Amino acid sequence: MTRPDLKKMLACAWTSASIGAALAMTVGAVSLLLGFVGEPLANLSYDLMFALRPNMVARDVAIVYLDDLSQEELHQSPGEAWDRKLHAQLLERLTADHAKAVVFDILFDGPGPVPTNDVRFIRAMKKQGRVVLAAEAHNDAHQPGIAPGWLELPYGPFLQAAAGWGIVNAKRNSDNGIREAFQEVDNFAGHEHVPTLAWTTAEVIGAKSVKDTATRDSFRSVNYYGPPGWLASASYFRALQMDGVPPGFFSNRVVFIGAKYSADFSGKGKDEFATSYTRFCKDFAPGVEIQATIFLNLLHRNWWTRLHPALEFLAIAVIGLVAGGSLVKFQPVLATVLAIAGLAVLFLAVLLLAWWGRIWFDWFVAVPEVGVGLLWAILCSSLKLYVDRQVLAESLAHNLSPSCVKEILKRPDLLRPGASKQEVSVLFSDIASFSKITGRMDPDDLFCLLNQYYEAALIGIHETDGTVLQLIGDAIFAIWNAPLPQADHHVRACRAALTLRDQLLQFDVRQQSLPLRTRVGLHAGTASVGNLGSANRFEYSAIGDNTNLASRLEGLNKQLGTEILASRDIQKHIDKLLLCRLVGHFKFKGVDRLLEVHELLGPLELTEPTKAWREAFARALFHFQRRQWDIAEAQFKLVSQLRRDCAMTPTTALGGFTEDGPSQFYLARIEALRKLLPSPEWNGEIELTEK
Repeated sequence: MTRPDLKKMLACAWTSASIGAALAMTVGAVSLLLGFVGEPLANLSYDLMFALRPNMVARDVAIVYLDDLSQEELHQSPGEAWDRKLHAQLLERLTADHAKAVVFDILFDGPGPVPTNDVRFIRAMKKQGRVVLAAEAHNDAHQPGIAPGWLELPYGPFLQAAAGWGIVNAKRNSDNGIREAFQEVDNFAGHEHVPTLAWTTAEVIGAKSVKDTATRDSFRSVNYYGPPGWLASASYFRALQMDGVPPGFFSNRVVFIGAKYSADFSGKGKDEFATSYTRFCKDFAPGVEIQATIFLNLLHRNWWTRLHPALEFLAIAVIGLVAGGSLVKFQPVLATVLAIAGLAVLFLAVLLLAWWGRIWFDWFVAVPEVGVGLLWAILCSSLKLYVDRQVLAESLAHNLSPSCVKEILKRPDLLRPGASKQEVSVLFSDIASFSKITGRMDPDDLFCLLNQYYEAALIGIHETDGTVLQLIGDAIFAIWNAPLPQADHHVRACRAALTLRDQLLQFDVRQQSLPLRTRVGLHAGTASVGNLGSANRFEYSAIGDNTNLASRLEGLNKQLGTEILASRDIQKHIDKLLLCRLVGHFKFKGVDRLLEVHELLGPLELTEPTKAWREAFARALFHFQRRQWDIAEAQFKLVSQLRRDCAMTPTTALGGFTEDGPSQFYLARIEALRKLLPSPEWNGEIELTEK
C-alpha cells in the first residue's frame, strides 16, 4: 500500500471507525466465549462489586466453628470425627437458647463408636425439631460396574430424626472460589430432586422464597454480606458454656455448625474456599460460612442474578462498538481521557446495577475492549501523523534543505496557517533572454533543460538553508530567516546568490543547448510571511513591498549588464565579508524611496585583482553625480579598458564579463543628460520609468 493510499484509508473516518469497532467487538466476543479468558474477567467483574460495597448486617444466622481451639479444649483427636455426645450437648444448649433451627455442615455417614451418644444425639434432634443434616453428591462410581453418581446420605436413624437433609456441594471456579449457588440437582442417583443444604434449611423454617417454583429454577450468584469471618460466630467449646457467648446469642437464629480451617472433623481434609473478598483480603471462608450466606440469600431473596447471556453479549457488543468506533475520531490524549471517563461511567453504572438491582454481568470485558479501541485510535493517529509527516517532508524537501525540514517537523507551530511580520532576506532570480530561448527550443527539450537548470540552481539556496517559495517558469523566489530564524540571513542570501552564479556557469559549460545566464536581485526588509495553505500542505509565502524590490533589482541587472544586484539594506550586513561595489542610486517606478544599489562581485579574495577598475568606477560615479560629464565619461571608458587589460582579474568568478556593464549604462546616460539637462535638485539618481 502506497503512502497516499494509506493516508486516504486513514483519512476515511468510516473505514477506521469500522475497523476499530470490529476489533473491539471481536476482543469482547472472544473474552466471553473462551473460558480461560472470560472466567478470570467475569470473576473480577463480580468481585469488584463487593470490594467497594459496605458490608451488610446479618442477624438471622450464627455459626459455631469446630476450630483448632475447640479441638484442643475439648480434647478431640485431630483427623477423627468428634464425639457425638458433644454434638448432643450443643444441640441441647441451642434448643434451650431458642435457636430457630440448627444446621450441621458435618457428614454423619454411619454410627458412632458409642451407641449411647448416638441415641442422645437423636433425642436432641427430635426435641429441637428443626435440625438439617448434610449429605454429599458424588460423580465417581461408588461400586465397580455401577454408573457414576451416588449420594452419601446421613446415617439412617439420624436421617429419620432430622427435619431434612441437603447436599453441601458447591460449584467452584478455577480459583477455588464459590460465586454461584445452585438449589438442587435433578434426577441424580435415583432422586428426582436433590436439594442443597441451604435450600432445605429455608424450607424447614418456612421461608417464602422456596415456595416459588421460579426461585428453584433460577440461576443465582452468591450475595456475600462481608469478608470471611463477618457473620456472627462462636467457637464450639464456648457455645457449650452457658457464659461462653452473650445471653440470647443463639435466640431466634438459624445456627450453622461446621469446621473452620485446619479442624478436620471427618478426616476428609480442609474445608475452605475463596470468596469475592479473597483476592483483596487474602482470607478464605469455611464452607459452613458459605452455606450460611447462601441460606441468607434465600431467606431475604437478595441473591444476585447474572444478566442473560444474550443480553450480556449484546451489552459487550455495544460497548465494543462505541469504544472502537468513536475513540478513533479523537487525538490520542483526548481519546485516552474519553476512554478513562467512559470506563468510569460504566463502572459507576454497574455498581448501581449490582448494589440496588442485584444484577451483574461480565463488564470487565469492556476494559480490553476499550483498550483495543484506544490502541487502535493511537495507532491510527500515529500512522496518520507518520504518513502526514512523510508527505509533508517530501513536500518541504522541494523548498527547504534537509536540516530545515527536520527542524520544521519538530515544531508543528510553524505549520499553522497564518502570517506574521518578519524581517527577511529575499532573492529573486531570472534567466536572461528566456523568451528567446523558449522560441528556439522544442518544448520537451526545454522542459528537460529547466529541470537540469533548477537542480543546479537550487544547490546554493539549500546549502544556506534558504526557503524556496516559488519556481515560476524560469524564475526563483527564495527567502531567509523564515520560517526558521537565522541571525546571519543577509550573509546566507548573498552566499547563495554567488553559489547560484557559479553553479550555473559550470552548468552552462556542461550543457549542449543555448547558453544560460541568470540575473539575481537581493534585498532585505520586513514582509508578511506565513503558511497560506494548511497544516498538511506547507505553502509558505512572503508578501510585501520589500519582496517586490528584489524582483525590481533582478530586472535592473538587464539595464546595467550585471548578474547580482543588492540593495544597501542587505549589503551593509556583508560589507566586511563579501566584495561589492556601489553602482548608483535608483528610483523605481511605484516606489517612494530612493534605493542605493550595489553589485555583489564575490569573495574578498577578489579585492586586489579588481581594485584598479573598481576604484576607477567609483571616481567616475562620483563625477557623474556632480554633473561633471566629461571627467565622468573618461573615467567610465577607463573602467572598461582596465577590466579588459587587468590580467590578474579572475573573470570566471565575475560571470566571464570583460566589459563593464554599469560603465556602459552611465555612458549612455551621460549622452542623454547632455541633451536634456537634469533639474537643479538632481543628485545623480537614476529614475526608472519601467517596472
